[in-house]
Amino acid sequence: MRICIYGAGAVGGSLAVRLKGAGEDVTVVARGEHAQAIRDRGLTLVTGGSRRTVRLPCVDHPDALEAAPDVVFVTVKQTQLSAIAQPLARMISQRARVVLAMNGIPWWFADELPIPGKEAFVDELDPGRALRHALDPAALIGAVVQSSNEVVAPGVIVGTTPTRNRMFLGSVRIGAAHRIGEITSILERAGYDSSETPNIRRDIWKKMSLWLAVAPVAAITGLTLDKLACDPGGFAIMTSIMNESIALGRQLGFELADDAEQQVEFYRDKPTRPSLLKDFELGREPELASGVLVFDTIARALEMPSPCIAMVATLARLRYAALRQRAT
Repeated sequence: MRICIYGAGAVGGSLAVRLKGAGEDVTVVARGEHAQAIRDRGLTLVTGGSRRTVRLPCVDHPDALEAAPDVVFVTVKQTQLSAIAQPLARMISQRARVVLAMNGIPWWFADELPIPGKEAFVDELDPGRALRHALDPAALIGAVVQSSNEVVAPGVIVGTTPTRNRMFLGSVRIGAAHRIGEITSILERAGYDSSETPNIRRDIWKKMSLWLAVAPVAAITGLTLDKLACDPGGFAIMTSIMNESIALGRQLGFELADDAEQQVEFYRDKPTRPSLLKDFELGREPELASGVLVFDTIARALEMPSPCIAMVATLARLRYAALRQRAT
């Protein structure tokens, strides 16, 4: 099976090394200094005291692929997805199965859910409808990735969860058939705990509820998650945010546990720096719309008071605006 990793950054690069190490036919799409390092020296994953370097083809655009892929893992940020919608559509037309292994609430999330005012929701996540016009949700596979990685140098990725790497896949359009079992089997051979989920929206919401609770608070304060979780006030804020998102999810019909305190407690001894904090620090465009602001949009659409979500969404938006103004 020919596999393309579209975006060989932290998650995509780690996935590429693991798949290649398992004997799969893997090509990555990457750009810039990172791509040149992959071509010159290979792609390296450092994790759990081991270091593995693989050699694999690296192209800067999917049109340069030697052969049409059977499976495409899209691991770019949500903010970059519109720019690659047309190349993805062409690969789908060549019968590729496209797995959206990305962080955030996707533009198709409201489809088939009881959310009033879906037009505003779509506009929030897909300005100009570039994704809606190019990509048919029935042709897409959603994914939830639980694997912490960071690009520490061009061509070098550090995996900080050597024994906790999971990927759950599910059809975006309920009832669509994509032979997902073939893909999860490949992921299992590469070292991931992987399975097909019957409700990909629920599983995305579960992951993003925790992300919403911790990532923007870290980005606003500049603190790692262990310091926030060990601070009584920080812990209370993060669990309150997550409890509100759990309540919203239940209103959407998701079965969710009352486990906010246990989820946040997990970070008490983990000096994690979420991607949103890194984006703020490095001046990169953050995934605010799909990771933070969308929760406030849904709360207002459902007419459910969610003051902690509204507060953290506003503060994150204002903090980023201030950083942008300072940079100019």
